[in-house]
Amino acid sequence: MTTAVTLSSGPVLRPGIDKAVHIIFVPPEVEARKEVRSIEQLIDSLPNGPERAKALRRLQLLNLKLAEAGGARKGLRLPPEYYRKILSKLG
Repeated sequence: MTTAVTLSSGPVLRPGIDKAVHIIFVPPEVEARKEVRSIEQLIDSLPNGPERAKALRRLQLLNLKLAEAGGARKGLRLPPEYYRKILSKLG
């Protein structure tokens, strides 16, 4: 049950509920891609050593997870012959 206070502009929910309304869902794949980019930048700046090896392993794991997630959506991709027909009509 939420408590509401009526003002001239309408009801205002409790602060906790009001904040929950403004939370935006970010898919895990988007977060993983952001992390991949940041790890790639980190790897470029690190010298050879244990920290770089750890970052490389993390990058490999994230790339595998992204590949698995992409594999689940393969049914949504266009067959190559259909894709070529579309390109020929557009081009």
